[in-house]
Amino acid sequence: MATAESINALKSGTVLHERYTVKEAISQGGFGIIYVCVDNKLKAPCCIKELFLSSICKRGKNNKVLIPREYGSDFKGLVKKFNSDNSKLSTITHPNICNALDFFEANNTSYLVMEYIQGDTLQDYVRVHGGLGVELGHLLLKALVHAVDFLHQKDIIHKDIKPENILLRDGTPILIDFGSAQFPISTNTHLVDPLKTYLIGVGDTLGSDKLRAVSPGYSAHELYALDRVEASADVYSLGATTYYMLSGRTPIETSLRLNGVEMPKLDIETDHVTSKVANVVDKSMSLKGRDRYRTVREFETAFTSAMQEAPIKRWLITLNTWILRQLTWHLVIRLASVGIMSYFIFMIWQTVTNPNGNIMYVRGQIVGQDSTQINAQEPIEPLPPNFRVERVEAGGPTRIKQDIQSETRPKSNRPNTNLTSSGGNAGNRKIDNTTPSVPVSIPATPKRKEGFISQARSWWYKKKEQINQAQAKKDAKVQTKKK
Repeated sequence: MATAESINALKSGTVLHERYTVKEAISQGGFGIIYVCVDNKLKAPCCIKELFLSSICKRGKNNKVLIPREYGSDFKGLVKKFNSDNSKLSTITHPNICNALDFFEANNTSYLVMEYIQGDTLQDYVRVHGGLGVELGHLLLKALVHAVDFLHQKDIIHKDIKPENILLRDGTPILIDFGSAQFPISTNTHLVDPLKTYLIGVGDTLGSDKLRAVSPGYSAHELYALDRVEASADVYSLGATTYYMLSGRTPIETSLRLNGVEMPKLDIETDHVTSKVANVVDKSMSLKGRDRYRTVREFETAFTSAMQEAPIKRWLITLNTWILRQLTWHLVIRLASVGIMSYFIFMIWQTVTNPNGNIMYVRGQIVGQDSTQINAQEPIEPLPPNFRVERVEAGGPTRIKQDIQSETRPKSNRPNTNLTSSGGNAGNRKIDNTTPSVPVSIPATPKRKEGFISQARSWWYKKKEQINQAQAKKDAKVQTKKK
């Protein structure tokens, strides 16, 4: 079934002003229809707004706009005012305002050509992502205040600021839809606004609020009276838009608030705002204009000051988060460093306290570096100075050898001790003290690949042994010369 919008909208392919080709209708409200078009001269996309009052206008043949006879003169005055406003709007250029490019009359109505802006509306963005938070909301508010203040300096009141009329182009807010804007009255025109005269007559007759330039939840109450308004009306709309940005909730309509319905403030916990920020937004949405901020600049300044005073709870959360981020990896790295340093200190201490490196005396047994053990039937005493444990070759058998300089081993009161290999009772041998050298073969474990630390330690032992041997040779030569 065809909708009213599809019946009244211009068909795709329609050419306007011999220059613009209609692609599709993207929006229709009480005052007009917006189309996406192509500028055949510039070969670029654009948007065109057609003045079309949906409650009384109809589409006739050859795309003409049909108006009832009783409202014909009023509508002509409305078209004249629309053209005058479009002429003033085409002179305005601002980075946060949708720029007007051209305007013309056709089909018994007026058209406004605007730049094409690709992006989501603020309303759609918040619906998807929820409340934006104070920081991001403040950035968008500053840009919007800059644009609205620019309009107010030219005596232009937008009168319809709301999330639906704010487009986000690469994150930059763009204010659109000046169809309800209040422009300064020219000196050569009547003081009575043709739009006001038309809406009072038609609105009362049709009983339709669609003809009123109001947006429930975002329009100040004085806009319902159809009188000329002050800049405080835009302060209310901007405050309501900020309320929606921070909370994701549509504010309560002013008519309901006047009847006793209370609008909840921004919540400190759920909306993540400070109490002062909530108070600033609440003041900007006061029902009476004199209770609001006088200008949008004053509103933005108060909002910025309220942001700078964060509550203690939020400050503590921020501090805890920073501490955790700083300590998580630093603590792990420091613990690992301490472990590695402790290991190296232990290895150095072992090297200093056990210079031989290949023998450790343990109660009841002698343990070699290659884990070869010489088990005794009873605890043995440390070997005398003229005995030493030698490794014949790396990974080979180990033997106990008496220095040649020593003639005999000191006698012991205990019986001879049999040294038994870890392999069992086989291979038991007695140490003969009268023999200069008594090799005791002990099977060693298979040679295994040494690590870096083991290789470094082995190199240090060999180097130290070479130094000791060289020193011994020097001492022997000195003693020989003395003899």
